[in-house]
Amino acid sequence: MYGGMRQRKPVGQKKLKNKKVVRCLSPVDQWGVPSEYAVRPTAILYPTVPGIDTGPYRLKGFVPVTVSRRRAIALCFLYTCLAAWFCLASAADASDQDAAGVSVASSALENATRYTITRGDCSITWTAYSSELNKGVVKHSSQCPGPLSSQLPILTEICRDFLGRDMNAAAFRTLFWGGLVPEREPLSLEMPLRLALAAYRSPEWDAKKGRPRNGDINRFVKNLANRELIYPELKELFARFQRSITLASVEKVRVLEAKKLPFYDHLRQQGVQAEDKLPFDAMVWFSVSPAPPDQNE
Repeated sequence: MYGGMRQRKPVGQKKLKNKKVVRCLSPVDQWGVPSEYAVRPTAILYPTVPGIDTGPYRLKGFVPVTVSRRRAIALCFLYTCLAAWFCLASAADASDQDAAGVSVASSALENATRYTITRGDCSITWTAYSSELNKGVVKHSSQCPGPLSSQLPILTEICRDFLGRDMNAAAFRTLFWGGLVPEREPLSLEMPLRLALAAYRSPEWDAKKGRPRNGDINRFVKNLANRELIYPELKELFARFQRSITLASVEKVRVLEAKKLPFYDHLRQQGVQAEDKLPFDAMVWFSVSPAPPDQNE
C-alpha cells in the first residue's frame, strides 16, 4: 500500500530466494516532465541478509526502501557534494605530494636508501648504497623531458637532502650516472649530443671507421668528455656544495652513423655527414670529492 491506495503488482515481477526484483517508480513520465508537486516514490535499494536486520550494512539480496521524490533529490545532491569534495581532496593531496620535496624510502633488498623527487613530468631518484662494498656510491636515474639545465633545481634539492641526512654522506665518492642516454623516456640528450660533436671535431677520432685512431675507445671517450666538459650542469651542481666532479670511468661505448641518431638535425647543422660514425652513449661513473680550497668561494 502507498498513500492509502493499493498498488498493482508490476508485470514481470518475480520472487526469488532471499531477494526480490522491484520496479523503481520513476519521478518522470515517459514522455512528459513531472510536476514539481508530484508525489511519486523512488525506490532505493539496500543490501540485506535473510532473517537479519542489519540496516544499510546488509550483505546479500536487496529490498526496496521507498522515499519521497524530494528526499531522493536531497540524497542525490548530498552524494554529489561528497563526490566533489573527494575529488578536490584527492587533487589537493596530489598537489601537496608534488610540493612536499624529497621522498625518502629504504630498500632492504638493495641495502640502500632512495631519494626521489617528482615535479610534473620529471622524476629523479638517487639510490645511496650502504653495504661495505658500495658505501659512498650513489646511483642516478631520471625520467625528465626537459634539458639538464631545467633539472638543476631538482638535482640541487635532492643532493642537499642526501648530503644533509644520509648516514654515509661523508663517504660519498662515486655517482653512477648509468647511460648517457637515459633508460626511460622521455629523454634528455644534451650529453650524448655533446659527445658526438666533440668526437667529430677531434683529430683523434676516425669518423669513417667509427673508432679512435689510436688507443682504447673507453679511454678516448673518458678523456674527450673531461677535456670538452660535456657535463657542465653537474659541475655547477656540485660546486654549490663545495665538491668537484670528474668523469672517472667509461664502459660499453655505443657508436652509430649520424643519420641514425635522434639529434641528427643538430649534427648536420655543424657539418656532420650522414655516414659519419660517432660515439654517443656509454655507461659512466663520476668521481666526487671535496673541491680544492681555491674553488670554494
